[in-house]
Amino acid sequence: MESSSKQYIEEIDIFRAIAFLLVTAIHFYNPAKHFIDTPNLSNDMMTTLLFSGGIGVQIFLFLSGFSLTIGRCDKNQKTEAELDVKNFFINRALRIFPLWFLCVLILYWSNKLGGLDFVLLMMLQTQNLPPLTAFNLAWSIQLEFFLYLFFPVLFTFLANSKIFLPVLLFLTLRIILSYVSTEEMRAIAFQTFMGAGSYFYMGMVFSKLYQENRIKPFGNPIINTILIVVSFVFIVELLKLDLIRPNNIEYYYVYFPEIFSILLGIMLLNYINFKNKVLNSWVLVKFTSGIFSFIGKVSYSGYLLSLFVLDFYVRNSTSLTVPRGWLGFFLDFGLYACLLVLVSTITYYSVELPFLKYRKRY
Repeated sequence: MESSSKQYIEEIDIFRAIAFLLVTAIHFYNPAKHFIDTPNLSNDMMTTLLFSGGIGVQIFLFLSGFSLTIGRCDKNQKTEAELDVKNFFINRALRIFPLWFLCVLILYWSNKLGGLDFVLLMMLQTQNLPPLTAFNLAWSIQLEFFLYLFFPVLFTFLANSKIFLPVLLFLTLRIILSYVSTEEMRAIAFQTFMGAGSYFYMGMVFSKLYQENRIKPFGNPIINTILIVVSFVFIVELLKLDLIRPNNIEYYYVYFPEIFSILLGIMLLNYINFKNKVLNSWVLVKFTSGIFSFIGKVSYSGYLLSLFVLDFYVRNSTSLTVPRGWLGFFLDFGLYACLLVLVSTITYYSVELPFLKYRKRY
């Protein structure tokens, strides 16, 4: 939940939990790949599926834009044009920095950082990260905070019904850059403002459409399932092509952020509609939804601390005996995930929540 002034939508946290598990799974693969037997077709397919977990960061960015816009629109198709910028940035600082400072302090102690590097990292200057640390995913937090700086501008376009101008701007920049250096298009689409801005802003757009009831989500579970399968296969196949023939896939990344964001937005709205109409009456779904929504709530702690916990787990789990192959991998990953959620729960209630209580309506 991103603000104390808006209604809570459990499905956002459920999607956030899925993104968190995708990212942690791909990080876990490298130290645990010794479980995998000799290469074969099934192993290659599973590895490809696992590496699609890299899209978890893009899901986080989309959900961030979606949740930040909740409470700003209504069913009369009106959007509050005024934004309390001061309260917005205070809320963002209360959300991001307390746990960020804790991670930098851990890094300062474990890597013997110099004073200047420590200060610059406190200011989100992640280029000062020492190489091969347990905090190398910090670049995405820096990128997200950069998007927060542009949120008031993007929200102005949204409030004044100039919805497509930012999308056209991001897309135009990527098209121009595709003629300069196609080899960098994947990084541009995934790791820069020109790609991340589209995920973030498209989340804002779908949030507006959802609140104004302009989109009638499909309630048919068959359609919902098809959308999920098609979009996931699309992402996996795209990543597979990138691994096999990188020179033939770069141009697809020019349009990737918008295509992926539209698919994700439709999936989210379908799930909200279908869950509210049908799934909430199923006891098992209620139980699993509660677990996933809780994981989503503590996912920021889990994300920032994931590599620290992974380093600790790998160093102290060598005596564990688990089967080889994918069964062993998922058993080992399950233990690591449980430990990570436990640590995340502690830091959420002890570090994050005390500061989140001071957020105000923006």
